[in-house]
Parts: sequence; structure tokens; C-alpha cells
Amino acid sequence: MPSQFIGRAVPIHKQVKRKPKRVQVLEMQDILKAGLTNDDEPLAAKAQAARAWDVLEDRLRELQGKPKLAPIKAEPKARKQRPTAPLSEGPAVPQQ
Repeated sequence: MPSQFIGRAVPIHKQVKRKPKRVQVLEMQDILKAGLTNDDEPLAAKAQAARAWDVLEDRLRELQGKPKLAPIKAEPKARKQRPTAPLSEGPAVPQQ
């Protein structure tokens, strides 16, 4: 070993350059996609992979600084009723 490297140990976390977390999430999604397109996988495994995909989508949104999506409300919104005009005392159509 050359004498210039003796005593100059580089910490492990500086030796290995890590990929950004966004890239790591995208690579995990590629792996899940490959598993989902495989016809030999049982349906339970595909359901677990779909759930993991959904979790990774949430993490990707958080890493990009976007807010979480609001849950979908299945109930229809209550419609506001229009106020009715007060009934007049006389006939609606003028008489001739």
C-alpha cells in the first residue's frame, strides 16, 4: 500500500455515493411493476404489491413537497335548497 494512504481512512458514508431518495422510490416502483406484470404471481401477492405501490406514491409526493391527497368522499353532497318566494295574497295573474 502506498505510504500516502496510510492513516487516511475515509468514512464509509463518504465512500459510497447514495442515490437521491426520489430515485430510490422510482426504482422500487419499477421492481413492483415487474412483479405486477408477471402472470405467475398469485393474486394476494399482486394485491400486496399494489398497496406498496400506493404507499410509494404517497412517499414520492412527500419528497416532491406536494400535499397529501384528500380522501374521496363517496357520499353525495347535500344540495342547498333555494329560498322560496313568499306567497302573495292576491292572484298571480292580474285579472282583466
